[in-house]
Amino acid sequence: MGPFPCVLTLELNQSGEMMSTQLWLHWQQNSDGTDALRWCLRESGRHETRLQALQTGDFEHFDSVVRGLSLSDLEAVLLIDGTELVTRFLPFEPSEKKHLAELLPFALESHLAVDLDNVQVAINVPSAASDATGRVAVTAYMDAGILAARIDALEQSGLRVAAVYALPALLPASIDRWVIQEDSSQEDSSQGDSSRTWHINAPGALCASIEPELLVLCIERLLASPQTVRPTVVQAHSSDGLPEALASVLQTAGIEVEMVSGSTQHPWACLQTGGFSSVNLRQGALAPPLRLQRYWRPLRGPVCMAMLVFCAGLAMTLTETALDRQRLSALNDRIEQRYRDVMPEGMLVDAAQQLRSQVNQLSSGLSGSGITEMLAGTAPVFASHNQVRMHSLDFSFSAVTAAPELQMSISAPTAADILALGEQLTSSGWHAQAMNIMRSGDYHQASLLVRGKSL
Repeated sequence: MGPFPCVLTLELNQSGEMMSTQLWLHWQQNSDGTDALRWCLRESGRHETRLQALQTGDFEHFDSVVRGLSLSDLEAVLLIDGTELVTRFLPFEPSEKKHLAELLPFALESHLAVDLDNVQVAINVPSAASDATGRVAVTAYMDAGILAARIDALEQSGLRVAAVYALPALLPASIDRWVIQEDSSQEDSSQGDSSRTWHINAPGALCASIEPELLVLCIERLLASPQTVRPTVVQAHSSDGLPEALASVLQTAGIEVEMVSGSTQHPWACLQTGGFSSVNLRQGALAPPLRLQRYWRPLRGPVCMAMLVFCAGLAMTLTETALDRQRLSALNDRIEQRYRDVMPEGMLVDAAQQLRSQVNQLSSGLSGSGITEMLAGTAPVFASHNQVRMHSLDFSFSAVTAAPELQMSISAPTAADILALGEQLTSSGWHAQAMNIMRSGDYHQASLLVRGKSL
């Protein structure tokens, strides 16, 4: 059989419905220790599922098919034969839901013949169905190393292993409807003939792959167990019909048998995920990593272009900034040189900074006073004291008090007039202080300091 064709992972069917494509792969081990693989592409939508014909071969053939076609990053579902793992339905309390992942592996230990340290244990998420029965499905793969090696081999081929299921767990069964399927397409190369295996899914009771000679015995024991919910229907997928012994057992138990011929449809046509027994083994240490590559690939071109534009703009900005600094430094050097030519012994100051300081002193601040505000505020007070004369006036900004100051030299006929002026300025909201009062002829002279509001 030729290799399957290359398809996109998303496409539309004839009715316009979105279809997603997966690669379903069944990996089993023959009795001689060799691996046998079966695979097909599965296209599924909301109302339709299409499967291509099964192909078989060893891993080398499968790997050559995958690598020879553009199937990289295709999502794969790995199916494991029921003989390679153990599925049990263990009871749980509603209060234990948050801790099932830690508790149930130890409850499963009595059903295993190996140590838990090398066993991959996965549980199904408790749902309404599991709450109704008080049980939850737990699956254990005997050798976690083998399972990890299989997943790694598939991902090395370019596939994305999204889920790992036991094949019988995907049979569409319910509590009152068991499903059994004859899998006659498996071939055991060591025996050289067709080795027919029966997959059975009896939710809450059994989920396994069983040899033909043990099938009737398992069904009898399940029906005889008082803890098993007896089904009303057993759906059987077989091309040759049920074994007579099994048909007799089901008839005696009064259970309806619904036969589905496997010769007219795909052997995996009935498989579906999301059932009561389907447990994804990709949990815990084998959980799939975050797949950033599928988001990065379509955005790689625009992101790289945006990064190039950003880097180019940043480089231009840095270059212009460096050139401006060089021009400013050269201008300062020329200014300093010109100043030295005119005043060789003069003190070099920062003219711009000096100008800014003078402007700050002469202008009003956020909540302070400038020279204009101080003169406008003190002038009416001086007008009411016409006997006081002002001889000099100086304005400065105090770095200690962070306030503007007026220093005045005044004179008056008496010292009382000078003190009265200071008191009226203080009562008007200014800080006035008369200092160095002394008599000079018929007048008294003093220095008056008027401090405005701090900036």
